[in-house]
Amino acid sequence: MNPLLTLLLTFALLLLGLMTVLLVVFLRRGRAPAREGDDAMLLQRQFDALRDQTGRGLAEMSSRLDQRLGDLDRRMTDTVTGIGARLDSANTTVQNVQAALGELSQATRQVYEVGRDVRSLQDI
Repeated sequence: MNPLLTLLLTFALLLLGLMTVLLVVFLRRGRAPAREGDDAMLLQRQFDALRDQTGRGLAEMSSRLDQRLGDLDRRMTDTVTGIGARLDSANTTVQNVQAALGELSQATRQVYEVGRDVRSLQDI
């Protein structure tokens, strides 16, 4: 798994855990009925702040991840282009060697023919 994605998920889980702990703490506290409205508003504001902070953190992580993926894509494209060029060069070399072997085979055949002609002349 990508380390950046792992960090992003860990950050999100930590914030979710913090929000859960805050909710449990405020729900377990026995407040006077007159203050329950104030506590609920405070809790709502804290949740809103945590949600905004989490959203900003996720957006920043997403931006970094997009940038790194773009960099990786460019590097992979460059690597594939380089490999393609090397394969083209190797293909050209193989074709040249095949052509040279064909010429060598033809020359060998001609030398054989000349040798056979010389032997037939010696027999005369």
